[in-house]
Amino acid sequence: MDWAEARNWTQLPRVSQLYHEDHIQVALTAWNDSLRTRIRTAYEPCYHRDAGDEWHQVEYRNYLLDQVETKAHKEFALATLIHRYEHLSEELAAQRFGKAVVEKALRVAKNCMGLINPCQSLLIIELQHSTH
Repeated sequence: MDWAEARNWTQLPRVSQLYHEDHIQVALTAWNDSLRTRIRTAYEPCYHRDAGDEWHQVEYRNYLLDQVETKAHKEFALATLIHRYEHLSEELAAQRFGKAVVEKALRVAKNCMGLINPCQSLLIIELQHSTH
């Protein structure tokens, strides 16, 4: 859309107008830039972390974990997916990235995002029990 606006187009491009090689390249570049900076999540409630373990839900969680792998700061991505959208569990994230990264994500969610009460986190409860 930025490409069309920069060329003073007053209407949205039609599909047939997007088949030129330069248009395809612009769209691919924009999509790849978006993938590097944002996490794509589903809006349907069936993809909430507690919704079930059907094959498509498991594949969706793996897709999210794969997205986190590409991020430079995994703790921010995990904070978003675990505590903001509630699409991943702390346990699943810890299996893939380790407890230290999930603990950083918990701190990010608490300190930067203001999303959670730390007493509600399973890791904090687990850490409190292990120190007593």
